[in-house]
Amino acid sequence: MRVVLKDKKKDKELASQELVLDTKKGAQRGVLKYTPTEMGRVDGAIEVAPFPDENRTSDNRRPVTINVTGPKIKVLYVEGVLRAEGKWLMRALQTDPNVELLYLVKSKEGTFLQRGNIQNITLTAIPQNLQTWKQFDVIILGDVHRSLFTANQLQDMKEAVMDGRGLLLLGGVTALG
Repeated sequence: MRVVLKDKKKDKELASQELVLDTKKGAQRGVLKYTPTEMGRVDGAIEVAPFPDENRTSDNRRPVTINVTGPKIKVLYVEGVLRAEGKWLMRALQTDPNVELLYLVKSKEGTFLQRGNIQNITLTAIPQNLQTWKQFDVIILGDVHRSLFTANQLQDMKEAVMDGRGLLLLGGVTALG
């Protein structure tokens, strides 16, 4: 049986592998190797051709989304209050050689303190436009109250996430309002 990874947008086969089924009952595992050649989002599917006498073919295709980034990812981590979780998560992310971190924590009303190891981006507040949100591969929101965001900021963040950025909501006592 041939297993195929296809790119839906380009209608192109990206990888394939022959899978030999054994006679044991239950699921079987196969490995499909794919090495991307460019960065970006791949909306695809893993497919197997149906057997000639197969009645139900709805489970022969599974959609997959692959977000291909560079070797380093840029993470924006925003906290609405200074808390222990932020300290330890920031330290863990900064020690990962594949992560560049920009950590914003609200220090007083309308003011955010920036920490991290990204040198070429300076923020004193939550990003104000889509272009700024899109500078990051991952967005982490800690204990951030809804009132800290404008409707435009939320829409821009949503658009950035829909375009392939990761979003992690940690929550907290006042999170998301």
